[in-house]
Amino acid sequence: MPGSGIFRTLLLLMFVSGQMLFASEYHLKGNIKGISESKIFLQEFYGDQNKVTDSAMADLNGNFSFTVKSEKPPGQYRLIFANRRFLDFIFNQENIQFTTSLDHLIDDMKVTESTENYVYYQYLKFRVKSQKRIDQLSKQLYSYDSTKAFFAEAKHEYLNLIRQEDEFTNQLLSEYPQLLVSSFIKIDREPRPDPSWNKAMANQWVFEKFPEYFQFNDTLLLRSNAVSAKIIAYLSVALSLHNHPDSLENILKTASFRLLASTGQSEKMFRFMNEYLSNGFVRLGYKNISAQISEIPFPCCTCRPNEKTGDPGKTSKTRMPSSLILKTKNGEKATVKFGEKSTILLIASANCKWSELMIEGLMSGKVISTGGKRILIIYRETETAAVESENPYIYFISDKEMKRISGITEIQTIPMLITINEKGEVLHTSTSWLELI
Repeated sequence: MPGSGIFRTLLLLMFVSGQMLFASEYHLKGNIKGISESKIFLQEFYGDQNKVTDSAMADLNGNFSFTVKSEKPPGQYRLIFANRRFLDFIFNQENIQFTTSLDHLIDDMKVTESTENYVYYQYLKFRVKSQKRIDQLSKQLYSYDSTKAFFAEAKHEYLNLIRQEDEFTNQLLSEYPQLLVSSFIKIDREPRPDPSWNKAMANQWVFEKFPEYFQFNDTLLLRSNAVSAKIIAYLSVALSLHNHPDSLENILKTASFRLLASTGQSEKMFRFMNEYLSNGFVRLGYKNISAQISEIPFPCCTCRPNEKTGDPGKTSKTRMPSSLILKTKNGEKATVKFGEKSTILLIASANCKWSELMIEGLMSGKVISTGGKRILIIYRETETAAVESENPYIYFISDKEMKRISGITEIQTIPMLITINEKGEVLHTSTSWLELI
């Protein structure tokens, strides 16, 4: 039949195109009992901003559906309905389908399609129920007489609930490490103080412990309100510490440095957080803090993301070379031997704000114990003229010797902190400013 080949080709193209069209979009379908013929809005996030991008009308039975293009970035999306009530979902290139009721949005939630959201609502259901009781017990414990029997009973229940919550959360994270929702679960966690401590002690402990729960290295979290919520939570903890107005600025500045430091090598996250903090402090009237924050550069002054990097922060079993040839500020040669005494070696960079902060923290001895250890602060020889400090611990290193250190640590970023034992073994390497700021 003339033209039959062309006809079959057209049918094939139509079929393939249909498949491609189907594969290029996803569906978010829901049923919320208790809403009927109501408008539902789909909202997306970026940083501290949010916007409504679509809407749908629920039918008489509360059924509705959204089409989500595959180009939509993975992240947190929100459904808003019934006088600003809402439900959050994680979109990560998969269909989403669920049923629930208006009266019990989370308790009645059943996710029938979407692994990400099945795990997400498992976590939310457990956490909401657990958190309600933990908050009740926390308030009671602060008002109870600690010598009474019911205080011990309440404390036991409080600690047991926290243990159960940690075990449940860790189990989810271990079972689904590859899911995007794992990042949202991690950043949602926070430290819990001993309920027998007074409020001042508890607040101080939380302030110091909180940075361990920062999870800002995943830039997909910017597609949610999780990052801004975490920033506000930590600054709120900082505000609970100040006893008089003079100390408030220093505490807020310390908290801000810790937040910025926790962005690691993610320049995108650092830029967002820097701008968010700077603008926020201007609005609050703390222009001095804002100015200092806005001047801070990206934490890694000489990051080389395309090169092979090691795993900073982890213990290494490698050994330093038996010696390094360095130079003093005056150009005199100095041979530094390893295998004789414990050493803290900081490879710094001139005109780098984070190097200055790290040296300040190192020399103060308040964060890292330097007692009985040799301190070496090393710059590249090409930076000799730029380093004006008369610090006696400062030396300069050639590119050849620098390559030897980089080869051992497999880290290409500067600044870098290396702790070395008396045998010359590398105990720890770190490019994280969280340890010193």
